[in-house]
Order: sequence, then C-alpha cells, then structure tokens
Amino acid sequence: MTAVVLSLAASVVVFVAVGQVLVAQWQVSTSRSLAAPPARVAALLVDLDRWAEWSAVRFELGAPTNRRVEGQPGTVGHAGIWEGPIGSATLRFTAVREDGVEFALRYEFAGGGLDEGRLSGKVEWRADGAGTLVTWTEGGRLDTLMARWSNWFGALQDHVRQVQGASLGGLERALRSE
Repeated sequence: MTAVVLSLAASVVVFVAVGQVLVAQWQVSTSRSLAAPPARVAALLVDLDRWAEWSAVRFELGAPTNRRVEGQPGTVGHAGIWEGPIGSATLRFTAVREDGVEFALRYEFAGGGLDEGRLSGKVEWRADGAGTLVTWTEGGRLDTLMARWSNWFGALQDHVRQVQGASLGGLERALRSE
C-alpha cells in the first residue's frame, strides 16, 4: 500500500513539475498572396457577415448552433456570435486599421466556464505587386496545467493553422468569383 501511495504522489509531483515547464503561450501565423487589390480584400475582411462566404472559422456548439452578426462592419465592436446548447463563442473586432483588423475570441460554456481574453488574433493585408499579401495571426495563453498538458503536442496550433489556411483559400476563391 505504501508503494502505491508513494508512486501516486511521485506521479502528481512529476505532472505538476513538468506542467510548469511546458509552454504557456502559443502563436500561429499563415500568409498568402492574393491576386486582388488591397481594397477588395479589405472589403471582405472587415465584414464579419461576409466571413460566412469564405472563412473556415466556425464553432460547433451542439445542434443547433446558430450564428449572428452584431455591429457595423469595419468598426471596433463588430462581432460574430455562435450559440448552441454547449455554450457560445464570440469573435469581436478590437481594432480596425487601414491595413488590418484585430480580434478577441471569447468562449462561454453552458456549465459556467468562461475563457475571456485568452485568445486573440489579427488579419493584416498590404499591397504585394499587383495583388495583396494577407497574414493571419492568432495566439493565446494556456494558464492551467491541464491546458498546457493537452497542448503539449501542438494539436491546438495545428488546428488553428488548418483553419487559417482554409480561410485564406476560401478568401482567394471568393475574390475570384466576385
């Protein structure tokens, strides 16, 4: 019995010690050159209602998950909101510039858990020859040991990278079809 207790205690100590060393912040950035002038690109990026046409940013929060958009496109506070039985997710513009938008992601779970201000990002654009270079960057904090351990192998970053790449590909297709 003593050996079992000591073994469990050692496991807890290792879990906590290694968890303290694991990375507490992450950032992912994806860029793509698009064959469209910056003004056309910006028109799609500053309007969250139009993101549904091209973006892979979607939150599945149980059936049914409903999406709505609040606020004026191209302004601070403009938001896309997803709500479902599991909770809600809000992507809200926190800054809008001539060359980009910054946003915060907020999750609120039905059981009362809230993760506010931990995930943020920006989408920036600039002229690139006859087209536009778009760079999408997202990052966040992993404040708990469980979050650090669950992200140890980078699954969150891989998912974000896939969403960014699919979104920029969708943006490119949307621009071609206009």
